[in-house]
Amino acid sequence: MTLYSAVNPYPVILSQTGTGLNGGKVYIGIADQDPETNPIATYWDEAGTVPAAQPLTTIGGYIWNAGTPAEVFCASEYSIRVLDRNNQQVFYSAKVSGPLADFIANLASSDGASLIGYERPNLTGAGARTVQSKASDIFDLRDMDGLDLTGANSMTTLLQAAVDHAIANKVPLHVPRGMITLDGPINISDSLSILGESCGTGKAIAGYNGVDVTAATRFHLAHSGKGFAIDGGGDVFDWVLFRDIMTSREQPTPTLVVGSFTPGSFDYDFDVYNAAGLQLQNVCLLNPTKGVNMRGGASIGRLWTDNLMGQPLTVGVNVELAADVVRMSNTHFWPFWQDQIEVARWTLNNCDHLWLKRCDTPMLTNYFSIAARSGIRFGNNGSGGTTKLKASNVDIDFSGKAIWFDSTASNCWASMTNVSLQGAVATVGANIPELATRENIRMEGASGCFLNINNLEVAGASGSAIILSSSAQRCKVSGDLWLQNYGTASGNTDPGVSVASGSEFINKAAITNSIPGLGALIGGAGRFDGIKQAYVPGVTAQAGTYTSVTPTANFIREGGIITGSGAVAFTTVGTGTGYVRVSLPYGVADTFVGSAVNVTTGTPLYAIGVVGTPGQLQIQNPAGGNVGVNGQTIAFSFQYNQAY
Repeated sequence: MTLYSAVNPYPVILSQTGTGLNGGKVYIGIADQDPETNPIATYWDEAGTVPAAQPLTTIGGYIWNAGTPAEVFCASEYSIRVLDRNNQQVFYSAKVSGPLADFIANLASSDGASLIGYERPNLTGAGARTVQSKASDIFDLRDMDGLDLTGANSMTTLLQAAVDHAIANKVPLHVPRGMITLDGPINISDSLSILGESCGTGKAIAGYNGVDVTAATRFHLAHSGKGFAIDGGGDVFDWVLFRDIMTSREQPTPTLVVGSFTPGSFDYDFDVYNAAGLQLQNVCLLNPTKGVNMRGGASIGRLWTDNLMGQPLTVGVNVELAADVVRMSNTHFWPFWQDQIEVARWTLNNCDHLWLKRCDTPMLTNYFSIAARSGIRFGNNGSGGTTKLKASNVDIDFSGKAIWFDSTASNCWASMTNVSLQGAVATVGANIPELATRENIRMEGASGCFLNINNLEVAGASGSAIILSSSAQRCKVSGDLWLQNYGTASGNTDPGVSVASGSEFINKAAITNSIPGLGALIGGAGRFDGIKQAYVPGVTAQAGTYTSVTPTANFIREGGIITGSGAVAFTTVGTGTGYVRVSLPYGVADTFVGSAVNVTTGTPLYAIGVVGTPGQLQIQNPAGGNVGVNGQTIAFSFQYNQAY
């Protein structure tokens, strides 16, 4: 049998924005004349027995009669004018041949939008366009036949075709809210903007509290490969922009068995190669094994993010090569997917939220990380390392190594301000296990790394809070330094700041040590600048040997100037006679200022710096004779330029 085509029998009149016209007025008049002032008779029936009073009204784009869409008929050629509810003209035609129904049917056809004019209101110099031209400015994924926004069916082929069309026609691709399942990578070979409607908010995006995941524009990556493979295939192109979208993966459901959770072996959600840059604005990486990979390739490589959030499980953002500026603002890595203790146990031991290798002049503002092995990690690869990083307002909570210069890092340097770092200690109400080893800052680079921080708070370290464990590392802190709650492991006596030989910790800050550990404030064989240190000086006589003396001293080093003081108590001088030499903490270059006094007798003594390495302070009696006397104590002070 022959089937009938089921179509809408009522034509639709569109507004200037391409939607059905509400509250519109339709005037039908004499052909080539103004239909408002020269109307003709119109009817609701083809026989012309039921008059239709003008103006005709529209609801949702339909001409409306007695509560239902209706057709309109007239006896001759006619003119037509359509106004919106504000009496602004939508369109006008001076002469229409054939029945009105035929004309309106043309408006409802696929070419109908090309019959309606458009001009942006209140714009000087606005050009005349059609509604069809205006609607083509943005390509909507709903224009594709077969789109499934429920996640039940794979949309890989459909989305790839849409991406290719948007690239070829140089238009943005708009993607509505819903779950778009992909069973393979989406390849992007040229500049493109993909614009969603929402990246989700808080735990609601994962279906918490009864809120459906379709509240976001969600790309569900139901495969193990790259999510979006951005690669020019040898031809370097400009930007790819993602805005207001979310990505998700099919990760294993965590249990409470200790050590049971391991994420799926999945590639990066975004992988960038041979593209000048990637922009992510309002993007949620819900639960990626690996989030973003900037590889640069033949291009310089840029990564610009604003309001990037999510719960990465192995790496959040990895920068292999970005020879241009990386800019990241308002980053929030938090348990959006699973606030669960075994997931946290995995990330604390295995996840680096931001891993920078060859990265030139990265700029970070308002950066937050929680429950990761490292919040910010520096390293090197064959292309180099990170230089000139600038960061402000950085908070890294419950971490293993909050800021980490790993063993590959060479000549990496960074400057930060307003930084707070906390180790992963057991906390009531938090689904985060305690790590046995917790370090706020670890610098174990190969050579030449420098970290400069203005206003730093560190807490919760199991041993030392700040560790420079290899040579040729420098860390400088200014402003305020809150160094507290270090050495929290049972019986730990590590110093708050530990510096290895050949490295240097420079303090220009006011130190607050409100909850000190069992260990000293500082320790190690490295250099400390700006912190008073105790040392035990050697004591020798001009001739002979002292039998029993007790020396004590301290000093502070500031920019190569050594200032200190101390005392020597003589119990038994033995065969020691003449002047006394006291060893100094560093070699003496020049410009020595010193003083000494016999505390027991009040007799002033001479104090002379002995140039050389190691440096010495020579104390002698101006009247001659022995400086060291049984039962007497001498005090001394010094200031000099350090010899290197």
